[in-house]
Amino acid sequence: MEVTGQDISFSLQHGLVRDTTTVNASQLTLKTLKDRACDFINSKVGRRCSLGGAATAVGSRKVRTLLVAAIVLMGVLVPDFGKILNLIGGSSVTIESFVLPPLCYLKLCRAKDDHGKPFRSVGIVESSVLVVVIGIGVCAGVITTYTAAAAIATPGALGKTCFFS
Repeated sequence: MEVTGQDISFSLQHGLVRDTTTVNASQLTLKTLKDRACDFINSKVGRRCSLGGAATAVGSRKVRTLLVAAIVLMGVLVPDFGKILNLIGGSSVTIESFVLPPLCYLKLCRAKDDHGKPFRSVGIVESSVLVVVIGIGVCAGVITTYTAAAAIATPGALGKTCFFS
């Protein structure tokens, strides 16, 4: 934030794109600031900026209610929930922990600034290590997902529910 006379300048950033907006000090309110931020995001992303509202609140309540109902139904219908957790963990945790962070890092390092230069250069050794980590993560995820799905697919693996005795 920079103050010059009656104007206040704010730096806004979306990803790697940075811009400055200036507001007259007499017109500075939270609504003005929100409108400037939404205009900035809309110009970069091309979508309507929504920071709440009644329609969003009602929609999010419906989604939360449906998610809680699905979780309760899953808990009642599946007595051995550990096998379901193995499947979810094998398919998602390895991607979130081993695959996506190195991929995002490589993508961000290859991004270029306004002058066409990369923000950071990644050496061949560092790139190789990141690719190996990604490969290990993919292999571990596939193996864990397969073994968890095979354990669930065996007859009677999940046990009997209280509905079907």
